[in-house]
Amino acid sequence: MKEKLKIIAYTGGDSRKTSTWSNFPYFFLKTLEDKGHEVIRVNIALEDSNRLAWLFIKSYNKIYRKIFKNGLFTVGRWPVCRKLVRKKMKKALDKHPDADLLVSFDFSNSIADMTDVKTLLFCDWSIEYLVRYIRKREPTKWEQKLIADQNSVIDNADYVVSIFPNAKDFMQSRTKNKIRFYDGYVINAMAELPPAGELAEGRYNGNSILFIGSMKYHDSAACLIGAVKRYNDAHKNSKPLSVNVIGMTEGQLPRENFVKCYGYLNKDNAEQNKLYSHLLTEAKCLVNTQTLLGGASSIIEVMHYGVPVIVTETPDMDRLLGKDAAFGLYCRENSEDEILSSIEKIESLSLEEYKTMSQSAEKTVEHYTWDAYIDRLLDDIGKTL
Repeated sequence: MKEKLKIIAYTGGDSRKTSTWSNFPYFFLKTLEDKGHEVIRVNIALEDSNRLAWLFIKSYNKIYRKIFKNGLFTVGRWPVCRKLVRKKMKKALDKHPDADLLVSFDFSNSIADMTDVKTLLFCDWSIEYLVRYIRKREPTKWEQKLIADQNSVIDNADYVVSIFPNAKDFMQSRTKNKIRFYDGYVINAMAELPPAGELAEGRYNGNSILFIGSMKYHDSAACLIGAVKRYNDAHKNSKPLSVNVIGMTEGQLPRENFVKCYGYLNKDNAEQNKLYSHLLTEAKCLVNTQTLLGGASSIIEVMHYGVPVIVTETPDMDRLLGKDAAFGLYCRENSEDEILSSIEKIESLSLEEYKTMSQSAEKTVEHYTWDAYIDRLLDDIGKTL
């Protein structure tokens, strides 16, 4: 591999912002730059082209999702839009014909069929995996076309990386191309906190439960609120538990006086990052029992700061965190009963037991660094660059 690679990175949003796709492009590309590689960043989001495009796409997608709750045929997946995106990608390559690698943070957009430059697709899961495995239904006629188009993109890429093991296995069964998964995960950490050991006693004596997730995780947040309500009703002589929700607003969740919603907190904003850090500082535990594994990013981040977690055990979670849930507690399913039982177990711990759980959470993810992850990636694909 060349000592210094020139990489063109295509992202659906500004990759300099941590808000773009759960921080992944930001940390991925920053780590490459820290290692001395040159990164050309290209924002392929059509809604960022101009104000009129932004207004139309945002309005259409909002209305579409209200009518078709789980629909996937949003503007970005229209054939005409994909052609415009490919044109934008090729234009960037024409400006930098000496590029060594093209990275797309998307399994649907690539120009591998238009160039000899090596292409890498880095994303979470395919459309077919989302429909069949996560939503557990058959794809519609329109979705079958989207799936076929995406599978063609995956087949033509030089390298394809999924960040989730089960998604990788599913996708591998659909293509002859090699789908890569690198054991472990990565910590998207930007909070400014003291060492976890210094926070354990304060968290133990506190009463704050943290939830992080967008509307995709609404069911888990609603179950958590129901479980905490039942806990508080059953322990009226104790200090009531409170729930802090990052990622949703009050109008999106059941209204209870022990719930505070903060909406999306942008880590690029100093004040919002400070608030985010404060909420992590006082969190006794994090709860997200929905089985949609996209929430793994925030789960692993809070574990890095010594916050125990209550999550649902799935094959993916077992592979990421291990079957021994010393870092917190596993639930069998996303339900009020399961969450309530887990909260009661956390509340019954002694200080020393809680400190041990906090230390285990931090230790479980201590090797999940972006530096190590990018090294594994480059060691793998670098042989052909």
